[in-house]
Amino acid sequence: MKTVGIVAEYNPFHNGHLYHIEQIRRTLGADVAIIAVMSGNYTQRAEPAFFHKADRAACAIRCGVDLVLELPFPFSSAAAETFAQSSVSILKSIGDVDFLSFGSESGDIEAIRTVSERLCCEDFSRARQAAIDRYPELGHARITEMTYRELYGDGPAFTPNNILAFEYLSALHACHSRAVPHTVTRIGGSYSADTLSPVYSGASAIRRAIECGNGEALAQLPPPVAETVADKMQRGHLPTSMQRIYPAIAAKFLLGNGVPDVPDGGDGLYFRLCSTVLQATDLQSFIERTQTKRHTRSRIRRVILNTLLGVTSSDLSVFPRYTQLLGASPTGLSLLKQIKDRTDFPILTKPSDADKLPDGAMRQKALSDLADRLYCLTLPVPSEPYSALTYTPYIHK
Repeated sequence: MKTVGIVAEYNPFHNGHLYHIEQIRRTLGADVAIIAVMSGNYTQRAEPAFFHKADRAACAIRCGVDLVLELPFPFSSAAAETFAQSSVSILKSIGDVDFLSFGSESGDIEAIRTVSERLCCEDFSRARQAAIDRYPELGHARITEMTYRELYGDGPAFTPNNILAFEYLSALHACHSRAVPHTVTRIGGSYSADTLSPVYSGASAIRRAIECGNGEALAQLPPPVAETVADKMQRGHLPTSMQRIYPAIAAKFLLGNGVPDVPDGGDGLYFRLCSTVLQATDLQSFIERTQTKRHTRSRIRRVILNTLLGVTSSDLSVFPRYTQLLGASPTGLSLLKQIKDRTDFPILTKPSDADKLPDGAMRQKALSDLADRLYCLTLPVPSEPYSALTYTPYIHK
């Protein structure tokens, strides 16, 4: 049986994700086993996930994914390059997969491959550094695209999913993975659109609609996901918000006992946050007063979250040394047994498994556990932090 890896957040799993699954089976065969490396309780934008990772994994399994493994914090909230490489490294560590599939606005795998290779070459690196020196006020993404256009001119647009696609191909190379890249053309609304589109809306628009009480958003979700979301809406369990722990965030910067070498905190950003916290009364104003062309909102949120939880640059200088089972179908359980038979890479299936982790993985698990406990306090009705580590994987029968 062929295996297909997916890197996902499923925040939440929507009709576009279901289309991706269907297209994988249409083009690669109905009998493929699909493994998703899914962000835990924090997303790449450094925000708490819309709802708990165990529930999101259950939705994915009920919609056709066979095995969901966790991309733990802080890797799940890292910049695109680290996010992609960490996810691909997990797929490589469990014995690799036959294909790595991802959505893209381009849909042209050869064009994506060409851009990825050019972004990794020395000529581009030198030109990009020169552009950084010339335009120190511009952010990473803007500098990268501007340099690429000046050097090569052609190629796909640097849109959100295309950018991740470039990073996935670079990650396959960096991790020496044998997985064949496979892309599905993204259809429907813009990745960052604020309003719903007729059929396929992005996760951002769906989350925003749900937060505003717009029941039409449920039609953009497969039935198992719509059921889960409707239940959480009725119980008042949505949405999560970092604003609920802003006093702890402000205190961390006001007391000046943060982590100066926090990831992404260079270029004066960490110290800028220490200054602007004196002028802010909530998380939104804190971010807005800090934001510049160079310091994007996502990067600012990463520095805030990593500072609060004590993440250092060295924590993100290595790949994940463990993962955690979040959900499985019968096919996924069979596949998990095969993985455990052929590799000793730690895949935690119950809390006590963490006691057997090697030292490096212990530090990673401790950070992830701390982040999960904090996640409990971002809910509309906070749950006891001890409950963060008591859930069991979802097994579909």
